[in-house]
Amino acid sequence: MRGPVLAIAALLAALCLARPARGADEEVTEPVKAALVAAARSNDGAAMTKALEAANALVGPTATFPDVGALADWLGTLPPPVPGNRAIRARRGWMYVVARRGAESIDLLKPLLAEDPKNALFRSYLGEAYRQAGDLPNALAAFAEALKAGARDDAVVPSVFKLLFDLRSSPPAGARADVAPAYVTAATSLFALNPMPEVRLSIVAWLVGDLDRAKGDAARANVLLAALAGEVVATARLALPDGEATKLATKAYDVAQRMRDLPRDALPAGGATRFDVLAVVVRLGERPGAEGHDLPEALADLAEEALAKGRYVLADQLARRRLAISDSPTARRVLRGLPPDVGD
Repeated sequence: MRGPVLAIAALLAALCLARPARGADEEVTEPVKAALVAAARSNDGAAMTKALEAANALVGPTATFPDVGALADWLGTLPPPVPGNRAIRARRGWMYVVARRGAESIDLLKPLLAEDPKNALFRSYLGEAYRQAGDLPNALAAFAEALKAGARDDAVVPSVFKLLFDLRSSPPAGARADVAPAYVTAATSLFALNPMPEVRLSIVAWLVGDLDRAKGDAARANVLLAALAGEVVATARLALPDGEATKLATKAYDVAQRMRDLPRDALPAGGATRFDVLAVVVRLGERPGAEGHDLPEALADLAEEALAKGRYVLADQLARRRLAISDSPTARRVLRGLPPDVGD
């Protein structure tokens, strides 16, 4: 009997301790509640801002509400017209997103957007809310509308990154091995609205990792390699952060080497070719104002591709430039393969 008696005693002690705490909480929340009700009834924006600041002060590990989600719950229980006040609805929508309870935010944000369709911030909140709720199509649509409305990068890009990372970590059920990964295709429409270079650089890195893990599955490796080539070419067109161009050039050259034996029918119609990837390497490896090249053998490899395409003048120029740096069997072979009337 000793165990049950101790358990009951502990429960009674906890209840006794809880009563004063609850009374203390009510003593703290009542003035805030009164201020919120008064501000909502008077429709005084400045008073509402001040009251919400006071409400925020009630959140913390040792405060009345453990997190902003709990505060949002409490705000929803206050008497009218507080829950229907626009500022309250907006704040609760944001709070649920911050508390990672996005599903509870959706029904608050949608009416707000019906009232103010061009509000980019609310649309970015809605996109994150859908993401947290696992609704990918609506999340992507909301982010697209947020970008069209002029949302700032910091309101959208981190959420898009999380969405794509989630897709890579947990691919959709029934994902096919003969198509590019969902994280590659999901944000295509968003990239047309915002280039998101950091996100695209991450996609390149993810594809490299996935390609390494696909060894032994030639069909899947070919699909991943084709997708990687496309992402490399698309990413190279962007304004990249300092130091990233050189890193991308190195990755692109590795992609080009892997593509040497890639069957032509493995490339999607209109997809990036080995020539396209090598052109990226040559451009990114340039040394403005200095001689040489960061990846000189890419010059010879691109010359070889140009020769195969019948672009003889380009092949001649690239091969000679490569040989001006140092000897290259590939470059010499290209020059021997040119028609006699090309070059010197």
